[in-house]
Amino acid sequence: MKKFLLIIFLFFCCINVNAQERKFAGSEYLQGVSYVKYDGKTHYYRNAQVIRDVDTGELAYCVEPFKLLVDNTSYSNSSYSNYGISDEVWNKIKLYAYYGYGYGFHTNLKWITVTQMSIWRAIYPNYQFDWIDSVDSKNIINPYSYEVMELNELVNNHYKLPNLNSNYTIDVNGVLTLKDSNKVLKYYDVVSSDFKVDKVSNSIVISAGEELKEGTINLRRAGSLYDNSIEFFYSSSSQNVVKRGNIDSIDFEIKIKVQEGKITVNKVNNESQLSSTSAELDGAIFELLDSDMNFLKESIVKDNIAIFNNLSFGKYYVREKVPGNGYYLNEEVYEVIIDENEVEKEITIGNNLIKSNVKITKYYGSLDDYHNNKMKKESDITFLIYDNRDNLLYEEKTDKEGTIEILLPYGEYVIKQKNTTNGYKVADDYYLSINNESLDNIDINLYDFKIEVPNARISLFKFFKHLLDNYFA
Repeated sequence: MKKFLLIIFLFFCCINVNAQERKFAGSEYLQGVSYVKYDGKTHYYRNAQVIRDVDTGELAYCVEPFKLLVDNTSYSNSSYSNYGISDEVWNKIKLYAYYGYGYGFHTNLKWITVTQMSIWRAIYPNYQFDWIDSVDSKNIINPYSYEVMELNELVNNHYKLPNLNSNYTIDVNGVLTLKDSNKVLKYYDVVSSDFKVDKVSNSIVISAGEELKEGTINLRRAGSLYDNSIEFFYSSSSQNVVKRGNIDSIDFEIKIKVQEGKITVNKVNNESQLSSTSAELDGAIFELLDSDMNFLKESIVKDNIAIFNNLSFGKYYVREKVPGNGYYLNEEVYEVIIDENEVEKEITIGNNLIKSNVKITKYYGSLDDYHNNKMKKESDITFLIYDNRDNLLYEEKTDKEGTIEILLPYGEYVIKQKNTTNGYKVADDYYLSINNESLDNIDINLYDFKIEVPNARISLFKFFKHLLDNYFA
């Protein structure tokens, strides 16, 4: 039995040690403010009084309307649930006490009575509480309708989150504007952000740069206006009170992913049937223009590809500034649109090779025929055409008109004659260059001259004539 009593004693000692005892008193009356309470049977009237902690001066609110407050009575810190207050009602009391007098611009003493009235109405929803002009005339008035509405809005919207998604995408250097249709974003502060953020009322403007590819914006509806949490105090001989304090903060996180626009230009030869060992697609230069045709940047083709990175969403134009070596300039302008549905775009831009239609006409005859323009066209003569790497590209025979026609692209070539008519010598090798200055059509005339056989009689006559002219003159 003694052991049991010792346990009981220790239990109550622990309670007394942990319990925080305070004293509260009515510090002053609010001038011109009076209340009426109607419980369905009786009307009760009372002048408005301010309750404060005797030692600290901190504000407290009555949770037993119109019950006698005995000044300087000792109070114990206790649990609200022990005195018939549900969790739901307690949560309302906490919010009214926090958002009431002292919150934001609520510094006028009128907010004390607005807060007190709201707490009573939350605890006793079936009772009627009103302001009256005085306890003598007892006329119901409504001087704080706007303030009551504002406080109720703060309390009712406390747990309402902004109507925003938790994930968004934004383009490089883009700006994202978010508007909260729940109209509670104005109560949130930006506590940290990886991006530049401007928040005005219920809108937030997020600006992305070029470097960051993803990040987070943390918003908080703070509940840390005071140095302590809200507390419930009980007294057996006086009305119970609550002392205002902090409430739980609410955090809201927005994750942002930056999407980088990209345009890839695939460079191709439009004339796949033609190839050139001298022409190059690499080295071509492309320009990127904005929607107003203003220059933005340029990119050089490498491995047949030009790339434009770090692009914002929008309309762009791509055009060739300098073609690759051996190609004609492509003067077409290409429109490209980058948006969240198509962040990366590929376009193929082709060029035509610089080329000439080469016509070789083969003639044969004597020197006299050449000088008298009497050379004849020579058919069935084979020509070999080599590129600058000694690759044999073509082997063609002249037709009955003595001609060959070949389309040759940009490059250096050697034309070699393989055979000739008996008694004639082959023409010398012909070196041909197709370049930027070449004509579309090039005509080449090649000549085989007859091999002269010396005439003995004519030669002997010439010998004696030489002797006579030089020794017997």
